[in-house]
Amino acid sequence: MGDRVCIRGCMQRQHFADCPDYGNEHGTCRGCVPAETRDGSLICDRCFGRTRRMITDAPDILGRIRSLGDPTKARAYDQVGTGAARNVEAPAPIPADLIDAGDAIAGTLRAWASMLEHRGWDDRGLPAGADAADAYEEAHGNASVILDELPKLANDQEMIIALTAAAIDVHPAVDGIRERWSIADAMYRWNVERPTEAFVEVQEDTEEVRVGGVSEWGNPLLTRREAAAKVDVTERTLRRWVADGDLTPAATLRVGSSKHTWFREGAVRAAQKTVEARRREKGVEG
Repeated sequence: MGDRVCIRGCMQRQHFADCPDYGNEHGTCRGCVPAETRDGSLICDRCFGRTRRMITDAPDILGRIRSLGDPTKARAYDQVGTGAARNVEAPAPIPADLIDAGDAIAGTLRAWASMLEHRGWDDRGLPAGADAADAYEEAHGNASVILDELPKLANDQEMIIALTAAAIDVHPAVDGIRERWSIADAMYRWNVERPTEAFVEVQEDTEEVRVGGVSEWGNPLLTRREAAAKVDVTERTLRRWVADGDLTPAATLRVGSSKHTWFREGAVRAAQKTVEARRREKGVEG
């Protein structure tokens, strides 16, 4: 293990020799060996990938929040009542958690982008009259600024602690009240996709196995380590799925002699179902 470990205290799925689960793949310990840092970074690959993914998806989760808080259902608090239409039922107000989460995410992106572009720490909202399209464009532009600087920020202790707290820290609600909203809080609360179970369908006339599911905005990209952990297999198993043609990487990046691979979560889950179905078929045949 290298000298530098993730400053967020992450552990990897390995065990020290004195761990009761050492050598036991199915033990209860989820890992007690500190995770090594990403090259040129103070955080591990998992934290870096999750931070990058949350910032990338932040404009989309803002769009999701805005769609849930449908303006056609919102109470127009700034309208002056004339008493002419008292028999019309008032629209429902936008839930406070949608407003709080949306303001927090937009403010986080705006403040960080403003600081990185040396405009000061500006978390003020858009000018009056700005519409949803303006809000999305602003969020997308701010997210791009942060993503461009993320590799540098990841090697600055003060900066990366603050940024990961705003992006990937989770703040559970206590008695219905949440201490603050991070991007991850909003993602786990609403998500940017409609969860759809992947399926394995066998075409009897051709004996073709078709793996599918509905892929929408938020089908996240996962590193190999994240993908393996998501379906509780080893990275070696994941490589075998790729070699066998059960799983296709969504993206690859070669940096020097290193090759980085990402997979869509839906594809990983579908591959797991395909492998399990094949094992069951072999068991029946045997």
